[in-house]
Amino acid sequence: MSSTGFDTLRHKHQDLEALISGLEVELVKTLREDPNALIDGDILTQQLGVDSKHVFALLLELVAQHDLRRMYFWLCSRGRGSTMESEDIQTFPDWIECDRCGDVHYFSQNDIEIHFLPSESLRTRLLARS
Repeated sequence: MSSTGFDTLRHKHQDLEALISGLEVELVKTLREDPNALIDGDILTQQLGVDSKHVFALLLELVAQHDLRRMYFWLCSRGRGSTMESEDIQTFPDWIECDRCGDVHYFSQNDIEIHFLPSESLRTRLLARS
């Protein structure tokens, strides 16, 4: 049983059928291992062996269909991990005192990573597959 979001993608992008099916398979594998996993577009790109622009475009379409939610992570510019996260990039302040390294970091798009979280309905549909 395929999810409605993936069926919509297949209908809209008939030329990307193999990529969409592969994306669906990888998401099922990931969510079976950890139903609360963050979806990393870069890892999916590596797993699928395709151009990242196609993967991210499809992930953003799944966001528009409410199957995924975008999560923004403000990374410590000294490489010590995520110091703040939000579903809305507009909520980030102009600067923060980093709880990872103690320095003050000023907001920069270069320090932001985007990942995705599955909606409860997508998680339920994908994990209900046999």
